[in-house]
Amino acid sequence: EDFTTGHRRSLGMFLNGEAIQGRGTRGQRVVDDSFMMLMNANDEGVDWKLPAGLADEWEVVVDTAGDKRPGTTISSGSLLLPTRSTFVLRVSS
Repeated sequence: EDFTTGHRRSLGMFLNGEAIQGRGTRGQRVVDDSFMMLMNANDEGVDWKLPAGLADEWEVVVDTAGDKRPGTTISSGSLLLPTRSTFVLRVSS
């Protein structure tokens, strides 16, 4: 019901590669890249504010709208999510 409300048709999720709780086969700590997934199911673009302090730059991994090529870096701040699109961003090191 909430997702059908006009202003709630977008979703973001941060996947923290530093916070993996599982252990490797030899008991070692498992660490991976960190990602931000942003999805917009709205009929209009959404100006998404990337959380401050997570990264200075993000690398585009997936852009279903085709506006930004994979490997492109974007600065922290805001990002326009086009109509019905999904972005996957990786913390740029």
